[in-house]
Amino acid sequence: MTMPTAFFLTKLKPGANSKEYEKWVRERDYPTAKRIKSIKSYRVHRINGAFEGQKKYDYIEVLEITDLDTYTRDLSSSEGKKLLAEWSDYIGEYHAVHGEAF
Repeated sequence: MTMPTAFFLTKLKPGANSKEYEKWVRERDYPTAKRIKSIKSYRVHRINGAFEGQKKYDYIEVLEITDLDTYTRDLSSSEGKKLLAEWSDYIGEYHAVHGEAF
C-alpha cells in the first residue's frame, strides 16, 4: 500500500534569514512533525539551483502521510496551528501538491 506524499515548494519571505529558518526546522519543525501521528516521514530540502532557467523556490518539503483527511485534521489541532503560524513567520510564497508513488 502506498502512502500519500505531500510536497511543499516554498520561498522565504523577503528579509527572512535562511540560517534561522533551517535552525527552526531542525529544532522545532522536525521534532513536532515526529509527534504528529499522520506524518510518517518528513524532510526539508534546500533547493540550490534549477536545471533550466532560474530557481523559483528556496526549499521543498516532502511528507509521507497516512491519509489526507487525518493529516488535515492534525494540522487543525492547536499544536498544528501553532506550528503553521511559526512556519509562516519564515515562508511567504508556496505551492502545495500531493500524490503517491506507483
